[in-house]
Amino acid sequence: MKKFSNFDVYGHLDYVVRYGPNRDRDYCYEKYRDIFDEILETLLENGKGIELNTGGIKRGMKDFHPCTDILKRYRQLGGEIVTVGSDAHDTDQIAASFSRAAEVLQSCGFRYYTLFQNRTPEFIRI
Repeated sequence: MKKFSNFDVYGHLDYVVRYGPNRDRDYCYEKYRDIFDEILETLLENGKGIELNTGGIKRGMKDFHPCTDILKRYRQLGGEIVTVGSDAHDTDQIAASFSRAAEVLQSCGFRYYTLFQNRTPEFIRI
C-alpha cells in the first residue's frame, strides 16, 4: 500500500487463512494485531476502505473476510468505508450471505455500507 495507492478498497484482507495449512482453526485478530493495525491505519490515513467478503462462509470458514474482530477494529479506528462482496464464481452465489453481512456490520458499529460509482463512494444505510 505504501508503493501503490491507486485503489479505493482493500479486499481479502485476511484471505490467506482460507488456504493456509490450518485454515482458520488457530487464527484470530489478536495474534496478528500489530500487522493488521498497521494496515488499517495506513488505509485510514489514505482514505481507503475495506471489503467485507462473505465467500469464506461458503467455503467452511468460521467467519467472513476480514474476520469480525478486524471489522470492529477498523470501525474503532474511525473507518467507515466498507463494501460487501460475495466472491461469487457462479450466479447462484451472487450476494450470498449478504443479510448476515448486514447484521455483522451493524454489530461492529457500522451504519452504512459503501457503493462506488466512478470511484466516488456512496453510503447506503444498512
